[in-house]
Amino acid sequence: MSANVQLPTTGNGRVNSIIMPSNNPSNNAFSHQGNNIVQFQLPNSNVILDPQSIRINGTLRLKNPSGLDQFVKDNTHMDKYCGVNSIFSSVQWSSSGGNRSSIEKINNYPQLLSSILPALTSTSQYNSEASIQTLSTENTVYQDKSIIKNIMTEAGAKFSTPIYTGLTMSSSNRIPLLPLKGLTLTLELNADDAVFIYDDTTATTTEKPYKSQVVFELFNVSLSCTMYHPNSEEKMAIANMKQGSLSMNTFTSLFSVLQSSDNNTQFNLGIRNLVACFFKLVPTNKINHQGQNEFQSLRVQDKTGQTKQFFKASFLRSGVEFPLYFPINIPDKSLECQLNKYYLSALNQLHDAEKRISIDGLMNDPRFAIGCDSAYDSSSIRNQLSSQNKSNVVYGIGYDYFSSFSGADFDGKPLTLNLESSLDDGNTNAMYCFVLAQTVVNFDQNGIQVTF
Repeated sequence: MSANVQLPTTGNGRVNSIIMPSNNPSNNAFSHQGNNIVQFQLPNSNVILDPQSIRINGTLRLKNPSGLDQFVKDNTHMDKYCGVNSIFSSVQWSSSGGNRSSIEKINNYPQLLSSILPALTSTSQYNSEASIQTLSTENTVYQDKSIIKNIMTEAGAKFSTPIYTGLTMSSSNRIPLLPLKGLTLTLELNADDAVFIYDDTTATTTEKPYKSQVVFELFNVSLSCTMYHPNSEEKMAIANMKQGSLSMNTFTSLFSVLQSSDNNTQFNLGIRNLVACFFKLVPTNKINHQGQNEFQSLRVQDKTGQTKQFFKASFLRSGVEFPLYFPINIPDKSLECQLNKYYLSALNQLHDAEKRISIDGLMNDPRFAIGCDSAYDSSSIRNQLSSQNKSNVVYGIGYDYFSSFSGADFDGKPLTLNLESSLDDGNTNAMYCFVLAQTVVNFDQNGIQVTF
């Protein structure tokens, strides 16, 4: 059963709440090899939730920190942009009562974060509050010397991270919990091999097996959020809402592969209001490999790890180019700037993101968000962990050009991505795609029904 702690209130009916996991284990610790599901239940009561205030708090550490070999301590790393969020493989919002329908589920959650956070977080944020709150930083030396070292102690590293979903980022309206019969947040933990990068390139034969020591656990976990208590008249009105609908934005995660020079990827979305689409590439030999950073977004790569380039990109709806009525041609030996500008326009369609995009030479090196010179695109482990390699190449397209948060109709009209590149050896590159859409949640006494 969830425990709710009410802190001193400020303002008219505002309450800051702390909610403990509904499935908290007896040892108060979650891990991928043990209790790998963390679940929170927001109350089925007459209160209004501010979704943008939600944060997950806790402490991250490696198991048996006193028994870690020195080689492990010196050669274990994390993705610098995702930080503590790399421990969550999926995030799901669902109704707590009635039919318990799912509202939003994001698989490959860290891949989404590496697609959007570098462009929404400035250098100063990464090197100050983000390094404390989300254990992420652009300073890899600081990460190794401070953040990772704290994770390897008995006390661990404390964190307090926002949840980056469509419901929390893109839904500006506050959500009444009573019509939804409460909300349930479910977090699934990632595999240890995905969270931590163990660099054993210089290890001796006897040191290589030490990677089995890199096992994390999460403890003292809680959810904090801000709720508002309506006045008596508002409470009566909400209580008498026997049926109705709520509108919010949600992400849907998709997956495909790219392995040819002329690649067509088709997604049957069934979405009536598509707001934006983001996609990124990761060579498949880096996935589920403890010696590689599978969350870094790279350009197309061949079997030797050499960077290849897009020549042409087309976005189509039912075989017709849309929202652009022309293909995007990319000059040879370029940084694909033509694609970058459409990615940035898609970011503008995240709620409030327009004020937060940090592509500014004074605040943030643009390479952090949109890639860098191909000389730094080598896929070696040392290059990925180098402060020089800021490559985080992500692609995207926006569909809500009138900023109405209504988007474009893809119901029964497949979305096709046509990508032409210089890839010539059939190497498989994983494609992670995330679509942001306006979602309508219809509710009545029997539960909720979600339509996209």
